[in-house]
Amino acid sequence: MAHRILLVEDHTASRTTLAILLETSGYDVDTAANGREALELLANHGYDVVVSDIQMPAMDGVELYRHIQRWWPHLARRVVFMTAHRSSNGPQTDAQGSPLTVLWKPFSLQRLREAVACALAQAA
Repeated sequence: MAHRILLVEDHTASRTTLAILLETSGYDVDTAANGREALELLANHGYDVVVSDIQMPAMDGVELYRHIQRWWPHLARRVVFMTAHRSSNGPQTDAQGSPLTVLWKPFSLQRLREAVACALAQAA
């Protein structure tokens, strides 16, 4: 059974490309254009990993992460952030002080696969 990933990215082309790359890597992928859409999906589906952009309209990745920590705490250690902004004010650690994974755009498919595998290992 394939692991389920929720991909949250506001740029349509990036979202589509990343979803295809993750699907060809063997994952089941649902997508959302912002944090609000992601919350709706999280409320109705189970996910193994969330891959989220940090800067998005409507609800950014930081606010989405806060909701995940509150409502789906088991998933909080399995969030992978993406950003193109090195000065991003995104979360650096989870509630236990463990470092969170941040992919700096642009990143390679190999780096994306490694980040997802690392997040999945947090479930064990």
